Parts: sequence; C-alpha cells; structure tokens
Amino acid sequence: MKKTLKLVKKNGVLVVVAGGFTALSTSAAAELPVAVGTAFTGISSDFAALLVLAWPVLGTIVGGFIVMKLFKKFANKAT
Repeated sequence: MKKTLKLVKKNGVLVVVAGGFTALSTSAAAELPVAVGTAFTGISSDFAALLVLAWPVLGTIVGGFIVMKLFKKFANKAT
C-alpha cells in the first residue's frame, strides 16, 4: 500500500491530509510484539509514580509564591 501525504491550504492554514494510513495503522497495531506493550506499561507506571512525587513539590512552590506575593502586598501597605 502506498503512503501518501498531501498538503492542503484551507483558510490560510496548512493542513496535512494522510491517505492510506488508517489501513496501515490498524494492521500494524495487531502485529506489535508483547515486549512493546510491556515497555509502554512500564513507562506509564513510572510516569504515574513520578507524578505522585511531583505534586507535593509543586504545591510547596506555588504556596511559596503566594506567601511572597501576600508579604509584598502587606509590606507595601504598611509603608
């Protein structure tokens, strides 16, 4: 099957029209090795673990910026 890409300009926006990719993508998905699925599952679980560790750090940083902004606001009103 031939892969074709066609560039179309519509309303000033360049759009890529892909022809013949739907048949390729569905057949390729069925033939992936089990190791690929296992690798993506591992990446997903690692990302979830990192996300759990990142939320407290992000909350601390945002809280610190809020406290600094409030301190600056009240310090300017006091002077």
